[in-house]
Amino acid sequence: MNVGEIVPEYNSKNIFVRGLFYQRLKIAVKLASLKLKTKEKLNVIDLGCGNGNLLKILESNFKNLNTYGVDILPEVLKIKEFVRAEVKICDLRMLNFPDNFFDVIFCLDTLEHFKSLTEPLAEIKRILKKDGLFIVSGPTESLLYKTGRFLIKGTFSMEKGPCAGTHFHNTKEIEKFILNNNFKLLKRKNVSPIPFLIFFKIYSFCKLV
Repeated sequence: MNVGEIVPEYNSKNIFVRGLFYQRLKIAVKLASLKLKTKEKLNVIDLGCGNGNLLKILESNFKNLNTYGVDILPEVLKIKEFVRAEVKICDLRMLNFPDNFFDVIFCLDTLEHFKSLTEPLAEIKRILKKDGLFIVSGPTESLLYKTGRFLIKGTFSMEKGPCAGTHFHNTKEIEKFILNNNFKLLKRKNVSPIPFLIFFKIYSFCKLV
């Protein structure tokens, strides 16, 4: 597997799929931009950084960041060729970072892959500073989303075909779980080619304690 295959949607021949995934990144960065524009040095991490596209955008637009990326796939180390971030192979349930270390944490389309959200969110809370920003995205798993999966993959199955991976949670469940764990919702945005077709939702949360 090469770097581009970690998240193949970014290189999809389907312009619709490719556009949606890049739209996700644009919205995620915009939700964090007010905090990222500060003049002070910030520690920022992308959990599930994949092929490093988000890290590249952050490093190109904000010069005051110490950037970090983690992913469970060994191929992720190859992205160090084109990002300055410190990149680690790491499970979200066991993050090797100090307490209260990060000012901003991005976690895009990652939490839905965990059957239990308890362990990864506990680690995220541990490494995020009080009043730190937590940017999360995930699939809606709505009927339209599932129809889109069928049109793209030729199957309704999460486990079969390209881009396989089980989604244990939708965005409503993830949002509720995060809010029940001492986070405050700041903003919620839809990722959609047109208003009626909402495939992903992106949230910004603030850690309260």
